[in-house]
Amino acid sequence: MITSLAIQRTIQEKRDADRLRMDSTSLAIQYSDGSGVYRTMVAMLVNVDAHGLGVNTAEPLHQHSEVTICMKWDGALVQQRSSVRWCRPTKSGRYRIGLRLLGEPVLIGEEFK
Repeated sequence: MITSLAIQRTIQEKRDADRLRMDSTSLAIQYSDGSGVYRTMVAMLVNVDAHGLGVNTAEPLHQHSEVTICMKWDGALVQQRSSVRWCRPTKSGRYRIGLRLLGEPVLIGEEFK
């Protein structure tokens, strides 16, 4: 008999297999703080899948807010509009955030070699 827990484990295993784990890659997240002031925070990239990114930050972001990420990708600096899908506190006092990519990335410069 297949239980609900077994189905949940199978779904989670598939999701984990589809994700690419990343090694301590940092990126910048630009966002509005709600008062019209734009801020930038540093985030650590945790994983990438076909729909978006998982990051670890020191500050929370509001679910459904739009942000701009800036990162090195394939030898270039790119910007990418993104939407905050979820934000959860971690046991270490930081925040794990799921970002959904919106549109196409924009090349903003070549990486210095």
